[in-house]
This record gives sequence, C-alpha cells and structure tokens, in this order.
Amino acid sequence: MKEVILEIPSWIGETEARDEFFRFMMSETLMKAEYYRSLMKPFERKYSISFKDFKKQIESSKQEDFQAWDDLIEWEAYFRAHEEWTKKYEVVSSKRISVEEVLSVITAQTRSNKEKS
Repeated sequence: MKEVILEIPSWIGETEARDEFFRFMMSETLMKAEYYRSLMKPFERKYSISFKDFKKQIESSKQEDFQAWDDLIEWEAYFRAHEEWTKKYEVVSSKRISVEEVLSVITAQTRSNKEKS
C-alpha cells in the first residue's frame, strides 16, 4: 500500500475522511468488478458454460471455430479484468478493517492517557 497525505478542511475529522475514502474505494472497486462480471453474462448465456470450461473446450477442439475464438478472446479479457478488480476490492476491504482496528487502539490509548492525567 502507498501512504498519501492529503490536506482536508478543518471541519472534516480524520476518522470521517478515512472512512469516506475507504467507502469510496470499496464502492469503485466493487462497481468495476461487477461491470466486468456483467460483460461476461452474455457469453455464459450463449454457451451455457463457465469461462474456464469454455476455454478448455475451445483449446482442445480439433475443428477451428473463428467466432468461438473471437468470443474466447473477448470473454477472457472480461474474465481477467473481473478477477483483477475483485482482488483489488478484497485488498481495500481488508485494509478498511485494519484501519478501523488501528483507530480503535489509538482511541483506547488516548482515553487511557487522558484518564491518567
């Protein structure tokens, strides 16, 4: 992960800004993953088979079917993009949990320090 420092208006709290950023990133990555998933649906309906099975079928076929190969190339691009954005979503989702855990520890430490004073 990359650390980025942003200046935000004073009326926006750090936790609020962090939460909003993660909500935005989760939404964007999930939206892109689902977009590519939707582009795969017509191929699944057309061939009534999963991408991986279709790829095996086309690659092992003795007969050349140019339309099927064209569909395979396009479907594979959507499949790979869907996998990539799904992985990005999972990373963002896991980091969101980590940040919340860190914030809860910081909050607990701050309260503890204030109580000692």
